[in-house]
Amino acid sequence: MIKRVRAIIYNPETKHYYLIKRIKDNLEYSVFVGGGIENNETEVEAITREIQEEFGPDFKFSIQGLNSVIQDEAFYDVITTSALPQTIFGIEKIRENKHNQYLPIKVKELFGHNIKPESYLKGDFVK
Repeated sequence: MIKRVRAIIYNPETKHYYLIKRIKDNLEYSVFVGGGIENNETEVEAITREIQEEFGPDFKFSIQGLNSVIQDEAFYDVITTSALPQTIFGIEKIRENKHNQYLPIKVKELFGHNIKPESYLKGDFVK
């Protein structure tokens, strides 16, 4: 059963992936936008809500479809032509403090970055 959703957000105009850099207790790593599925939500409704919560209501995107499933997480391909937000929105913004930070980042390649879950980049998924 899928419990979490993640967005692999790609901007074809700039050729960048959009991630969130986490700095938590002096550890730095990047994550895909996403989170838990709330009561009675479909996966698509959940990923839509999560993108809007984290990148803001003006962030334009199109969900292309399911990319892969790893354990209880579904990863969706998402295309955008929006610029990367300068700050994070939603609950993550409220949770920020000097020991817990969230920063929107863009990267050209997914490999070579400390991305969680590591299993995604290792190919430990079911298409």
